[in-house]
Amino acid sequence: MIFINFLGICTRQVPVYFEGDRENPTFILVESVAIVMYLLEKYDTQYKLLIPPTDIQKRAKMFQFMHYASSTLYPLNADAHLQDNAAVMEKCVKQFKNEVVPFLTRELGDKQYLLGDQYTVADLLISYDLAGLRVRS
Repeated sequence: MIFINFLGICTRQVPVYFEGDRENPTFILVESVAIVMYLLEKYDTQYKLLIPPTDIQKRAKMFQFMHYASSTLYPLNADAHLQDNAAVMEKCVKQFKNEVVPFLTRELGDKQYLLGDQYTVADLLISYDLAGLRVRS
């Protein structure tokens, strides 16, 4: 396990986001989804990529896909890319075909995007990992 001493914190997590001076940051955040969510909450005030808090069920689905990307697709993607092993690759392809494709197909249904007619952060994060899996398989 590799640890990185970055901004005075010892972490194995990348990426790391910080605000303020590099030597004296006022705010540090790790984990991709947390960073993306923080930046969108801070800057996407027109709700171009986020679902407004007023639509609690649609917003919950947005969070579902964001976490699905990081907890299911990313590990699958990492296994497929980081291990040059035919058995691991076969397992990843099988899981992709048997679990990921049916789940996303069912969730997408006849909608243009995962949450309807609006492209959201859910589509962004899911498509990133799907593109990585597609390149490898």
